[in-house]
Amino acid sequence: MATHHNVDAAELAIQSVTVFKSDRAQIVRVFSLGLKDGENIVVVNNLPNSLDPNSIRVSGLGGSSTLADVVCNIPTRNPAANDAQFALGQRKQALLEEKLIRSQEASILFAYGNSLSHDKIAPSEVSTILGTFREERRKGSEAVRALEDQLRALDEEQASSVDANKKGFAKTKVTITLIAVRECTVSLRMTYLVSRAKWYATYDLHASSTDIDTVSLQYRARITQFTGENWANTQLTLSTSDAQSHQIPSLGVYKISKPSSLFKFPAPAYPPQRGGLFGGGGSPRIQPFPARMPAASVFGSSPGDIGGNASGGLFGQSNTAGVVSGAPPAPGQTPGPLFGFGSVPFGASTTAHQPNSVFGSGQGMPSPSTPAAFAALKGNGAQTSGAIRRALATPITPTSFVQQPLLPAPADTTMDDYDVVNVTEADPDVQALMAEGTMSVKSTTLSTSFTVEGKATIQSDGASHTVPIASFTCSSTIKRISVPRLSSSVYLQCRVENATEYQLLPGTVGVFLDEEYVSKTAIKDTVLDGTFECALGVDPALRVVYERDTAEKPIMETTRPFGDTAKAITRCSARTTVQNKSSTVVKNLVVRDSLPIPGGADDEKDLFKVQLRKPEGLVEASADELVDVRNEVGSSEVDKKKLAGVKRKIRWSKGDNGKGGEEEGKYEWVVDVLPGEEVSLIAEWDIKAPNSVKWEEVLS
Repeated sequence: MATHHNVDAAELAIQSVTVFKSDRAQIVRVFSLGLKDGENIVVVNNLPNSLDPNSIRVSGLGGSSTLADVVCNIPTRNPAANDAQFALGQRKQALLEEKLIRSQEASILFAYGNSLSHDKIAPSEVSTILGTFREERRKGSEAVRALEDQLRALDEEQASSVDANKKGFAKTKVTITLIAVRECTVSLRMTYLVSRAKWYATYDLHASSTDIDTVSLQYRARITQFTGENWANTQLTLSTSDAQSHQIPSLGVYKISKPSSLFKFPAPAYPPQRGGLFGGGGSPRIQPFPARMPAASVFGSSPGDIGGNASGGLFGQSNTAGVVSGAPPAPGQTPGPLFGFGSVPFGASTTAHQPNSVFGSGQGMPSPSTPAAFAALKGNGAQTSGAIRRALATPITPTSFVQQPLLPAPADTTMDDYDVVNVTEADPDVQALMAEGTMSVKSTTLSTSFTVEGKATIQSDGASHTVPIASFTCSSTIKRISVPRLSSSVYLQCRVENATEYQLLPGTVGVFLDEEYVSKTAIKDTVLDGTFECALGVDPALRVVYERDTAEKPIMETTRPFGDTAKAITRCSARTTVQNKSSTVVKNLVVRDSLPIPGGADDEKDLFKVQLRKPEGLVEASADELVDVRNEVGSSEVDKKKLAGVKRKIRWSKGDNGKGGEEEGKYEWVVDVLPGEEVSLIAEWDIKAPNSVKWEEVLS
């Protein structure tokens, strides 16, 4: 005869919990049980409904008992919760029907009142009718208000029931059959996986305006679980493993054959995924059109190959573009862009003798492929009413760090642009140390596990619970960036090096400067010795003034190529003045600006030309070349000895799309500013246009 044991999981302590990155967690429960000789049936009740039945493992049987069977019974629904929700729904439906009846009664009452006429009602009866109408209308209004109050209370009750459902249910039953050779006591260890549990990394970065050589990085984990069981007073481990099953994909057999129909597309180079809606898997994938389609032309155009030199295109237009998206151009044919407009590589000359430089000297006219111009400056190639001067800057009050977001840095940022502090590997005070060890870390080639020291409690409430992992001291470098055309601020950007022994996982970073919140950013995977950047607000010690100037009246060019029309030249300039009001040298200040470039349309490329005049070093600079222009930078410092060795450089900066800055007119100064010094950064350029054509700068 079998011996039955009933165990309530809610009364069993959880020994440990391991939370994975894949919405899963491993639970380990250990409990003692006295077995009788023979068959023992152990029923563990109130386990979470999110339990994976294939993950249950039972161990710790000792030598006197063996495991015979494990059965998991997960209810398909929660009867009590569903019955309660059904009852609430029935009550709400009854109240809504009662409210509808009251509304219909009011409509009938109004309709009856409108049907009465003075020739059918005696004057003595009017008062009685109005009194009756008023009384019935009052009763109906009171009944509707009472129904609305009941519906409101019922909605709150339903919302509470839904919130309870979000916390999960624990109605699963696991039956374990053990065979004991004699009466004994065993310590059973039951391990299983549950879903609806996850964690992600989050960080707090604390920096000081007086000590910028190091920052404190507090590594935390945010845990959310609604598995249906509370993890109380347990050992908590966070793993970067995903705890998912993986399978190496198998290659199929790919054959080449003739297309069987007009719309049969080439087979993809990857096997289709299974298990999607109607047998498909994953997201739909768009296949490229075949290079040739032997179909009749559309709307009267003659038939031919798509992408070929057909005589008629869509709606009867000449098909001169000659390229279909995804199809390669014919030999010797230059692929045209979308909508049939021609394209000349930016910087390429239109004649053999013209230079390729965009802003260099020469008579060639460049044709940029990417339109990029900037708003706020308007002019006329032939006439300009007056000089346009703007000072975009206002003095920065050096009282506190203004909390503003950092403008994005270009992709070509290098360590040369940073104010590198003297931090050496031999100095133990500035090495990345685990200052507050709240977790022990175990790393393998496949994953990293963080084990919380002490016990943790995570309720099944769907809320985020923050658990500290560690606190590190990291070396940092500071970079100052200004875009005076858009903002008068000088932004502080901090580059932090991960000199720890562990990989920093993707997560959000809250940035604090002098214990005041500055901004929030995000970091990607940061491996050992990797870096990430974040904003630290603005530097109040630097004052920036920006002025833009356009000549009052253009001048006519004196020499031009044979057969070319005379063009009007408009002189333009941009002056950026930077004043350092601090008592220390500001190194590697990056000041970004841009020149206008010809528009994107073909006729605009032929009409306008922009020729850079100053600084001369930038005219001859190649891509990514940082050239010295100290002789072209103005300074209020008269002591030549102090200026010796001070950086005064400029370069073309890369655009946001990775293209060279020269193609988009973007450049940046990299300068040092002495204490109390005021430097002037001046750029000059000419805009050439036909005398009769008006022009203006627009932001694209």
